[in-house]
Amino acid sequence: MMIENFKSNPDDLLGSIKKATKQFKIRKKEDLIAIGAYCYKQKENSPAISLAQQVYEDYYDYLPSLHLEGDCYMDLQRYGEAAQKFEEARSANEKDKYAYFRIVDVYKYINPDHALNLMEQVKEKYPNDPAIGKTMASIYYFQNDTANANATYSEYFKNVNFVDDADAATEFAIVRFLNKDYKGSLEVVNAIIDKRPEEIALNRMKFYDLYELG
Repeated sequence: MMIENFKSNPDDLLGSIKKATKQFKIRKKEDLIAIGAYCYKQKENSPAISLAQQVYEDYYDYLPSLHLEGDCYMDLQRYGEAAQKFEEARSANEKDKYAYFRIVDVYKYINPDHALNLMEQVKEKYPNDPAIGKTMASIYYFQNDTANANATYSEYFKNVNFVDDADAATEFAIVRFLNKDYKGSLEVVNAIIDKRPEEIALNRMKFYDLYELG
């Protein structure tokens, strides 16, 4: 596939995405979304959105295009547009679990109380999904409910390694610090900092933990 030819130098792909798709006559929706997903991973949201919209024009209910555009808007903190795309995905397929969780993610930032209400719907549909605990913990974190966030994250990480979910682990480290569990916070930070050595939040948290521990 064309995308393989550009992985060694992504600028070639990202800088001339429209020209490249025409040159290689890329028209299949799966290929266009694959290229868009690659752009998204490279933090190039504009071409990713463009490709998702191109597919949407012909396939308005194609879930991967709706997911991709919604994810890009989330990355850009354009939460209203993100919610719209994930709602479209949920309408297109009521069993689209990804859309349910991403809608909750959207409201976690703009209305955490509503996000908790939405989680009740998710729990009814997917009662045994391990992502429920993680999502609930993150909502509590955004509500500044550190006690519930700590308890829920503690339960979640009984079955998940810190390094396997570094985003959630970063929040957990902050939650432990806010609960004055500096040793526990440092434990989490040390488990994931090698994976994200330039992450400002982790380095700052390690400094604060070590300072508090003397």
